Amino acid sequence: YLGVLTLPPLWAAFAAHVARFEVARRAPWFAFVLLLPQLLLFALLFAGGWSSLYLTTIESADDHYGPLWWVSLTYSYLLVIGGSAAMIATALRDRRPGSWRRQVAVGFAALVPMAGNTAYVSSGLSFPYPPAPILFCVALVALRQSLFSGGLLQTLPVSHAELVTQLPTPLLLTDRRGAVVQL
Repeated sequence: YLGVLTLPPLWAAFAAHVARFEVARRAPWFAFVLLLPQLLLFALLFAGGWSSLYLTTIESADDHYGPLWWVSLTYSYLLVIGGSAAMIATALRDRRPGSWRRQVAVGFAALVPMAGNTAYVSSGLSFPYPPAPILFCVALVALRQSLFSGGLLQTLPVSHAELVTQLPTPLLLTDRRGAVVQL
């Protein structure tokens, strides 16, 4: 659970760097500042009587989520939405050749697992398992497809494939014996 709490602040800090926000550039510890509220709320889970404000585990029944859990969830959602909005807005504003579409895809990919988690929470947590982890994997596969050429089953190393596809002139690759490997 602590690992899940770190993803939204790290995403927002990453998006702030991509969007070239001054605070992200000047403060390399910016991600930690965003993570601090999450850590403080999570620490209350282990603080005796305060823990019921965060989460109460009930044996043979559903957990009871307290008001601080909802605050933490809302904060996480705001960080993900804010990070995605910054990334998408920067991409649409700058429209750097060759990369703006990829940046928009990255911004929207982060919203997919959050949308699944929102549906899960809105349903009253009634599904047996939360859909966010599988949606995170689906978003990563789609993201991988949009970021790297050559399709999902690309066998070349990414750096080699990107180098080959970015060259402005044709390229002929041979092995040591002179056999053509790639054209």
